[in-house]
Amino acid sequence: MAVWCFAGGRDPAVPVKYFYDGMNRLEQLGHREVRFTVEEDMNHDAWTRVYAGDDIYRWMLSHSR
Repeated sequence: MAVWCFAGGRDPAVPVKYFYDGMNRLEQLGHREVRFTVEEDMNHDAWTRVYAGDDIYRWMLSHSR
C-alpha cells in the first residue's frame, strides 16, 4: 500500500520529529512507496493546503488495488 504522509512544520501538537521513525520503519519493512512531505510554514492543519491542491488527488488516482 502506498503511503503519503503530511506534517506541519510548525505543529505544536504533533512535532515533525515524531514522524521519522514510523516512515523509516515502513521502508525497512519493504514498503516501496513511502512519501513524507513537511509543510514547513503550516501548523497542525497542514491538510488545508494538501486538500486544496491537485497533487494528492492525482497521486491517489494513480494507484489501484
